Amino acid sequence: MVDLVDYVCVFLDFYLSELMAVAHSLLIAIYFVLSGNEFKDLGADYYNQFNREKKITSHLKQLAKLGFTLPDDVIKDAMEQKPA
Repeated sequence: MVDLVDYVCVFLDFYLSELMAVAHSLLIAIYFVLSGNEFKDLGADYYNQFNREKKITSHLKQLAKLGFTLPDDVIKDAMEQKPA
């Protein structure tokens, strides 16, 4: 019986946290609609622009773990290249 109670508590905790996240997103959207602010589409690639160098470094470490090595000039070009 204790296992069932633990399972239900974990399930409800997960469900409520997901529900709160969706409610938060909806409240933000409603606020901006009602406040009259103009909608600005940030674009499909908006979230991919953050921490670009950190992501590149992380991917290079993962490739190194798999046994792949890239020449230094390729890595330098990747770090200097602007996102498309």
